[in-house]
Amino acid sequence: MKYKQTIDFTGRNMDDIFRLPCVIAAEKCAIASMGKAEPSIRLTVISDDDTVFVYPGMVLCESEDGVWNVKTKSQLRMEEYKHEHPDL
Repeated sequence: MKYKQTIDFTGRNMDDIFRLPCVIAAEKCAIASMGKAEPSIRLTVISDDDTVFVYPGMVLCESEDGVWNVKTKSQLRMEEYKHEHPDL
């Protein structure tokens, strides 16, 4: 899939993240497996009005039709590989 833009959420690039039209809030929450507070963002996914939490290391992707999705970096690599190798 081709995206208009992708933005890695590092937890340090909050100014860039706040400028995105899909972000409705930012908050700190504990990641259960680590037990420590990490920055996270809450965003609205335009396609189904769900609220999704995004954590550092995840990527926000805007599709050609303006819908925002959240992917892991490995999901993006897999999509890219499938695009480059459509016969697989």
